[in-house]
Amino acid sequence: MCIPKIQIFFVLSIFFISLSIDAATPGPYTAKIYGATVYLQGAELSSRAEVNLVKGDNTVVITGISPYIDPNSIRLIANKEGIINSVRHNISYLRESNTELYQLYKDSLDNLNKELSFLRSEQEVLKHEGDMLRNNFTFKSTSEVATGAALKEYSDIYRKRSLDIAKRNIEINYLMVDLHASISRVSSEMNKYSGNGQPSHEIIVDFTSDRSQKSNFMITYNISTSGWTPTYDLYIDDNDASLIYKGVIRQESGIDWEDIDLRLSTTRPSYNNTAPQFKRMYVDVERVMNIRGSRSESLSYSDSDDYVVTQSQRLVSKDAVGNVAKQRTFEQIDNGLDIVYEVPKKYTIKNGEREKYVTLQDREIQVDKRYLTIPRFSEKVYLIADLERSLASELVSGMVSVFYNGGYTGRSYLDMASSDDKVSVTVSADDRVKVKRRLLRDFQEDKFLSSDIEKFYAYEITLENNKKEEIEVELVEMLPLSQSELIEVDLIESSGAKINRETGLVEWKIKLDPLSKETRKFIYSLRYPKDMRVNTLFRD
Repeated sequence: MCIPKIQIFFVLSIFFISLSIDAATPGPYTAKIYGATVYLQGAELSSRAEVNLVKGDNTVVITGISPYIDPNSIRLIANKEGIINSVRHNISYLRESNTELYQLYKDSLDNLNKELSFLRSEQEVLKHEGDMLRNNFTFKSTSEVATGAALKEYSDIYRKRSLDIAKRNIEINYLMVDLHASISRVSSEMNKYSGNGQPSHEIIVDFTSDRSQKSNFMITYNISTSGWTPTYDLYIDDNDASLIYKGVIRQESGIDWEDIDLRLSTTRPSYNNTAPQFKRMYVDVERVMNIRGSRSESLSYSDSDDYVVTQSQRLVSKDAVGNVAKQRTFEQIDNGLDIVYEVPKKYTIKNGEREKYVTLQDREIQVDKRYLTIPRFSEKVYLIADLERSLASELVSGMVSVFYNGGYTGRSYLDMASSDDKVSVTVSADDRVKVKRRLLRDFQEDKFLSSDIEKFYAYEITLENNKKEEIEVELVEMLPLSQSELIEVDLIESSGAKINRETGLVEWKIKLDPLSKETRKFIYSLRYPKDMRVNTLFRD
């Protein structure tokens, strides 16, 4: 059987390309990601590259690296005998050692396109030949001088040549299909080395090998452009409760994660792990020039000689009073324990995917339910679920979707970092329990004393239970805390409430029989100088 010339050419082209690659300096080798540990902010990627090493010194170039790599985090392990001399990160638009491979593929592509042009030209010639045969056959068959024997002979020639043309056209069509596939493959390989004006991130490894061998290079590095967010589904009914813990992954590494091992960690990698050092603190009088040029004084604190903390809590340089020469930003970080969740199955997460849900836990939990109302802010009575405090050592703060008795009630926040002795979630407002806070008119008039004014605040709070079972409601009011010795706060009536003088918390725990009402009074006064304006501020 005769093998078409184009097939022989393509096989030889690929063969010589392979020989050239094998003879070249090792690399570049493409690393494939096989695992990722995703942090609350950032991720650690684990990849593997199989490399060919020669005995002695090797410079191995590894591609397939995220463009968001943190070069300081690179770690490499080789599973064969040898010494890792150095590992470094490099950004390249087109590596010099790749230009030979690029040109080799380009030459092969040019030859393939040339063969494709030859086949198209041959098809065009065959078409013209077929047209000429048909025209001549028509002329011969209609000619008055054509004899029967001559017409038969020409018919045989026409039939045979037409069949040859048809067969060759079929062969050309098959060859063109193969050529198009070959052109696509070679173009794809060539593009890997073309650069295309896009930076290529590489890891370059200098490795001394004891012998010629194949080795797996295991590479891990960190990126800051991915992460995960905890989210929860809380299901509560009259007797049981369950909590489903999920992670929402944001994948923006610049590389697809195909069929990888996945782990989620509650760690937030720090780029400044240096512990603070002790500095002496001084107190002094800060002298600042006002607009008129006179000098005013205020108390300030200084950490050594570097910065002054003014009364406004602004951090300024001592070098230039009034000008912020250096500004520091402080970030509040969740101090939860480092917990790693290993996902049992492999995952594929495409680059740019921002909401990949992974279920981490589904567990039954213990929940205590109670009613709470703070009518100063909202005249609603809320059903609160108190979760096991031990959950705070295992979980991370996040949004929770709450379902009560089979129905969705809304979204709330699960604060695992709270210092409270319980982890609480708002289930829903219960419309069958009413609260009304009414201002008492009898206490509206202010008292004007010799140099002071005394202002009264009086409220009547009514709770109404329209349910068919007994409930207990925690009713909370707030007694103002004076921030000045010139302002006096006097509690006049609290109807037996529990008072916390340090926080200003006024609390009643009221048991309500089915279809019943209860009323409490809360009265206090403020006394301060007549010429003073008093502002009410709410702080945690």
